[in-house]
Amino acid sequence: MSDTKEPCGNEDCDACYPLPRWTVTRVTVRRIKHEREIKASTPEDALRMYEEGTAWPSEYDERTLDVLERGEPEAVQVTDERSLKFHREGVCYHRLSAPDEDES
Repeated sequence: MSDTKEPCGNEDCDACYPLPRWTVTRVTVRRIKHEREIKASTPEDALRMYEEGTAWPSEYDERTLDVLERGEPEAVQVTDERSLKFHREGVCYHRLSAPDEDES
């Protein structure tokens, strides 16, 4: 580890850039439509294939029809000690050793 007083250059490092951490959350309620074209002989066969999962809709089949509700963003200070310790000690470029230093 270097004895330098300059910041390490990693702005995610809490040791060198001591600012509080915040989790910002916004809750949104949407009406989503899943739609996929299925090739089948009859509508019943298409529905059966859909229900069996052979043509199960994936995320790229989702279409947002309406945003029913959108909450205001809320910021809550991060207090999880494991996360805070990681950002204090685990991401500082001053604390990362070069691979050759340990293999001497």
